[in-house]
Amino acid sequence: MNKHTEVLQLQELHEVESGLNTRISEIYDYPPANKIAERLFDLNDELNLLLNKRANAVGLNIKFGAVPVDTSHLNNDDFGALIRGEINEHGEKL
Repeated sequence: MNKHTEVLQLQELHEVESGLNTRISEIYDYPPANKIAERLFDLNDELNLLLNKRANAVGLNIKFGAVPVDTSHLNNDDFGALIRGEINEHGEKL
């Protein structure tokens, strides 16, 4: 596979990747499937690591997987404002 083809394929995968976590979560909500869904989450994490590595290798500025917002610098009031959508993660008013 050439670089151009891989870039296009990674971009397409990035569009659908977030839906995978949603589907696994729906499976997890069915109690008899909890343990299998947990393994699927682990496999998805492994897949995201691989996809991020390949995206970096071909120069794409995309991130696969959930990227949590760093809120460690926010006080309780600011964290509440972030949750309500009043400020962004940098403390800037929206």
